[in-house]
Amino acid sequence: MRSTTPLALLLAARGTYAVEQPQHHSRPECVQARSAELADAAACGDRGSLNYCFSSLSQTLTPRGVALVPAVERCFVAAGCTGAEAAIEAQWVVRVCDDSDKTSPSQVEADLRRRRSAARAAAAGMPVLREAGLPTLLAARQAAAGPTTAAPAIANNSPTGSPSPCSTETVIDTTSCPVQSTGDGAGKKLACFPAKATMQVCREGLICQFDKAGAGSCMYKQTSLGLAGIIIAIIFAVAVAASVFGVCFLCCKERRVQKRLERAADEARIVKEAKTSAMVARKKSFGAGGSAEAAAAAEDGLDRQPLMAAASDLPPLPPMPQQYTDDAGYQSQSRSQKQQQYAQQQDFGGSENPFADSRDAHPLR
Repeated sequence: MRSTTPLALLLAARGTYAVEQPQHHSRPECVQARSAELADAAACGDRGSLNYCFSSLSQTLTPRGVALVPAVERCFVAAGCTGAEAAIEAQWVVRVCDDSDKTSPSQVEADLRRRRSAARAAAAGMPVLREAGLPTLLAARQAAAGPTTAAPAIANNSPTGSPSPCSTETVIDTTSCPVQSTGDGAGKKLACFPAKATMQVCREGLICQFDKAGAGSCMYKQTSLGLAGIIIAIIFAVAVAASVFGVCFLCCKERRVQKRLERAADEARIVKEAKTSAMVARKKSFGAGGSAEAAAAAEDGLDRQPLMAAASDLPPLPPMPQQYTDDAGYQSQSRSQKQQQYAQQQDFGGSENPFADSRDAHPLR
């Protein structure tokens, strides 16, 4: 009994120790599982870069993570921290994962923050490191951001109202290239890393328009004509048909006018050619034997007579009588010549011929 009692007590003690001994998780798994919390609680560096680097640590690292500290330091350096800050932050990350079961994160973080005075002096210009633990820090940030509320429901589903909200958030894959903003390397472009971002997308069935400030307005998309659309379509169709008919009518009218003008021009040309042919024929018919007056009348195309044409109806004049000279030397006219002069005076109203030349021996010439 004595020999077995100490052995039983030893086994019981070992079992109690095994129950009370905290179960340590793998450091790489802890860093990967809590990458977002660790990156959010870090005192330096870009949070997106730290989150991506922590979540992509190799699973081939040893469970105790002997090589984990340099890997975490490289993550902090790539995110924009100095070498001294990266060393302190890496030790803090490892301590958080090791002592998460037996010590609260706020106590571990407070202990590590007290050792950073030297690193803070070396990296002047860096922001003051936080003194709160992960839960406290996250709670404070949520309180500062205000209560989170769900997206408002659609206020009105009627197509005649204004839709709300106009857009929804969707997650897209992108690439982030942060720039260091503090320390001696301010303005230095840091390593790029893949990240996820949210963007506003117009809801299905809406037409959205966003301004530069991001404020948007939207309206329902009408996919059917409706009564108003049908009326407007009919009006436009009638207007188009009337326009086409008017253009065709004007074209036909213009063609008729053009044909009428062409026919008039052809008729005028035919008449002119006929007149020209008649004039040429008359010129040929009158030849060299025609009188001068007849040739002039044929040339003008007019049926007219000369001024003294009426005298042609009179009987021809008798020949000039012979004049006799008496003994006294005076010429005497014959009886017939005197009668002829009397007849001519009677024909012209008892007066002499106004067209006769007084010096002409013949009174009618």
